[in-house]
Amino acid sequence: MRSLWISIVLVCGMPGLASAGDLGLAGGISGAGKAMGDSLAAMQSGLIMQQMMEQQAYFQREQDERAYQAQRERDAATHQRQMEYQRAALRSQGDIEAERTRVLQQEAVGQLTRTHPDWKAVVDDTRYRQWLAAQPATYQQLINDSWDPLVIGASIDQFRMGKGLEARK
Repeated sequence: MRSLWISIVLVCGMPGLASAGDLGLAGGISGAGKAMGDSLAAMQSGLIMQQMMEQQAYFQREQDERAYQAQRERDAATHQRQMEYQRAALRSQGDIEAERTRVLQQEAVGQLTRTHPDWKAVVDDTRYRQWLAAQPATYQQLINDSWDPLVIGASIDQFRMGKGLEARK
């Protein structure tokens, strides 16, 4: 590299330094100077090409990164839509199940009302609540969790028989 720098200085000259002509090398350097100039031009051209290729690679990486980010955003949006559809379907299924449960409960209440017309008054009565509290925990849970009119009706009948009240049939 040092010899290249000296050659450049001799060919091109540098203020404050002796030129090639001052050193008596004018004739001998002209052919070498041309070759060196051509060599410098080739090096500059090579450096420019390298810079252009690096810029092109940089821009390609940037473009690839933007395309990748855009694809990720599209994928995220698609995933979000799929999740919304699934939630809507589950809500719809939940709504259907809730409606089904509501209808079954209404039917159970209707059937219990036909067999025990005063069931609401009995179930709300403090004496019935005290009687139920005295029963085994599993029986209490069965009665409290049930919508089966036969189970509730049987409980009312047991309460009435235990208290000496008339059981309804």
